[in-house]
Amino acid sequence: MKPDLAAEILRRIATLIEEADEAQLKEFLAKIPKLKPGKEIRSKKTLKNENASDDLGAILNRVISAPNRDVGMDILEKSKLNKNQLTRMAKIQSIYVSKSDNIGRIKEKIVESTVGARLRSNAVRGAMQSKI
Repeated sequence: MKPDLAAEILRRIATLIEEADEAQLKEFLAKIPKLKPGKEIRSKKTLKNENASDDLGAILNRVISAPNRDVGMDILEKSKLNKNQLTRMAKIQSIYVSKSDNIGRIKEKIVESTVGARLRSNAVRGAMQSKI
């Protein structure tokens, strides 16, 4: 932090302390979170979203490593994700999802763009190997 900025913050806090009564100071103190250097303060909502993203990533990794499309689709079916979660999962893989896509269509897009792409790639490589 720049020294001038820190000095300005401290001046404003000192002015506030000098001009405020005890009730205002207690209210101010209650509003200030307990800060620790190097620690980032996160809301419960942010932590929940991060955990949800971790879960989506784990499910997506299982889909990507599925041996075939049916197994990939089965993983998505068993995960019981809603449309919003599936849309976020598709976004992670840069898969376009339109508003009119239903849950089933989003699942198909995810499976085809991950498992299907890998299977097609392997098939092409296999065909290329046999020609050589």
